[in-house]
Formats: sequence, C-alpha cells, structure tokens
Amino acid sequence: MKIRKWIVVILLFMSNLYTKEANAFTSFPITLKCPIDGDTFTTYVTGSYSTFGSFKDFQKDGAIGNLYSNMIHACPSCKYAGYQDYFATTFSDGVIKEIVNILADYHDQPHNEFQ
Repeated sequence: MKIRKWIVVILLFMSNLYTKEANAFTSFPITLKCPIDGDTFTTYVTGSYSTFGSFKDFQKDGAIGNLYSNMIHACPSCKYAGYQDYFATTFSDGVIKEIVNILADYHDQPHNEFQ
C-alpha cells in the first residue's frame, strides 16, 4: 500500500514538471510593406503560444509570451498601424492623404505596442 502512495506522489510530481516544461512561446519575423508610404520593415508574429501551466506547488500560472504585442504592427516611418492583413490593403490617393493627416499629429511621438 505504501508503494502505491509513493508512485502516485512521484507521478503527480513528474506530471507537474512536464506541465511547467510545456509552456512555450515562439515567434518569427515577417516583412511588411506599408500601404501608406511604401516603406518595408521587419516585425514579429506569434508562431505558438501557451496559456496554461502550474508551479511546483500546483498553483496555476497564466499566459506567457507576447501574443498581443505581436498582433498589432506599426510602420516605423509613418506610424500607420494595424493587423498583418491591414498592410495588404490598397488605398486610394485620397484615403492615403486623409490617413497621413491623421497620423501627422503622432509623427514625433514615440510608439510601442501599447500606443
């Protein structure tokens, strides 16, 4: 009976170690062309992402990685920002002028994934 208890404890401990090792985040670079000014730049998108895991005391821990900051991309020269698909959009000259006017107020401000 004691051996069964120890086997259960060892299996629980080992499964918890495996769960902790299973958390992962990968990303890979892509090159985007800005539809506003034609600038090309490299940014990162999420490859895989884990949202579960637990500490050694079985307490659950949360998501890891940069999922949200890798979803929105911004052109470093004109500050146009959006999802990856937005950079495949073709705008008319009138719309480009409107967007440039809107972005002009933010041109001298630093930007990151939160802004």
